[in-house]
Amino acid sequence: MTVHNDGRAQINAAAMGMARVAAPIQQTPGRPNRQPARINSGGTENGFAKILDQASHKNGTPELKISKHAEARLHDRNIQLSGAQREKIAGALAKAGNKGVRDALVMIDGLAIVANTKSMTVITAVGEGDMQQNIFTNIDGAVFA
Repeated sequence: MTVHNDGRAQINAAAMGMARVAAPIQQTPGRPNRQPARINSGGTENGFAKILDQASHKNGTPELKISKHAEARLHDRNIQLSGAQREKIAGALAKAGNKGVRDALVMIDGLAIVANTKSMTVITAVGEGDMQQNIFTNIDGAVFA
């Protein structure tokens, strides 16, 4: 057994009295001997999943998307979301998602935003003047941003 500086221990098969047996590589007629392709199951610093994740995030928070329904509601209610508000909403959704919330009501600057935390998509938006007597359903968390 070998102990490395970082505390990892490595056991040698021969030290345990076991013989090491390698399976022969079978050659297909007309094809050269090749080792089977190895699939990396994570742990790679530059893996595709990491690059994709980085591309979909800006400033550490995922990019906020707006559904067609929400886009229509924003337009109908004359609501303009600033870049700062979008960042706040995205941050609030990330926090809610980390707590297990799937669909959240985000209250920000007198606006009520209902959004999905997993897809980071705004589902609908209501302005301060339209909130009276409204009931928000199908949410499992609320965030005041």
